[in-house]
Amino acid sequence: MIGEVNAMSCAMDKKVKFEIVIIPDDVKRRKTAMVELFSYVTSCSYLMSREEFISRKYKMEEMYQMFVEEDDSWKSVEPSEDPFQEEGNKETVIGTVATSLKSLGYLFEQEQTLTITNYQGISKGELRVEYFPCKREWYCHH
Repeated sequence: MIGEVNAMSCAMDKKVKFEIVIIPDDVKRRKTAMVELFSYVTSCSYLMSREEFISRKYKMEEMYQMFVEEDDSWKSVEPSEDPFQEEGNKETVIGTVATSLKSLGYLFEQEQTLTITNYQGISKGELRVEYFPCKREWYCHH
């Protein structure tokens, strides 16, 4: 399936590639298979679920059929409707961070700068985190 989509992308000069990636879920101690869309134009990666990829694949096949039949209407598809593309302003997971809240149990404030890493362990940025114990008057009584 991935090979077919990449072949269509290449033939249509879409400048993207798709690949299957395995994302570890440290909380649930299991792994999730997802599809990564990589844009050669923007050098950005986007993750999508298997279901989203399959849905897009049918649209890609329709566009590819137009391409094969030399129906140029596939070229005028809006970027937001193009199944080979992802909108640049879409919220997406770039990675994860891990921190311990143990100091809150001792009523200590904590300030940290944590490294955001992707599923390959590559640094994708930093996240500044501050946490502190709540004041007694903020406690809600039910």
